[in-house]
Amino acid sequence: MKIVMSILAIVLLTKECDQKQLQTISENNATEEFLRVSKQEQDSLAFTYRTSTRGFFEIIWVNKDSISFAKERDFKDKVTFACPEKEWDELMGLYTALDTKILPELEPPSTTFRHDEKPMATLKIDTKDESYITNGFDHGRPPKLINELVNKLISMKEEVQKN
Repeated sequence: MKIVMSILAIVLLTKECDQKQLQTISENNATEEFLRVSKQEQDSLAFTYRTSTRGFFEIIWVNKDSISFAKERDFKDKVTFACPEKEWDELMGLYTALDTKILPELEPPSTTFRHDEKPMATLKIDTKDESYITNGFDHGRPPKLINELVNKLISMKEEVQKN
């Protein structure tokens, strides 16, 4: 009887281990697939932060390869720098935490741009398939959900401008 119980226990434990191995392999494959899709998406991902008022204009474009910006509406003064990989990775961390579909629905915390007290700003995110753009908000006071992302774009521009 002890022998039968021992054999039965070994068979059950072996099957359970096999199932866990299959589950682990399946999870690893799913993670690799996510990373591959994520890298493909990163190649086509672009961020545009635009701010303007009557006497002020600035636009910042950021993609995986470059950071560009201009202070003239005709873009004659456009400057382009390589995008540091570390900065891009930090930006991707902020991007992945964001639901881009809600960008057009975000309400600004203040609207003094309507009276030219502050420049009006917008954030646009272009993916492979779609573009998402926010409603106007005060430059320096973005909606809370995109605050870190907007500040990161501005700091990336300032960082490459210093160097």
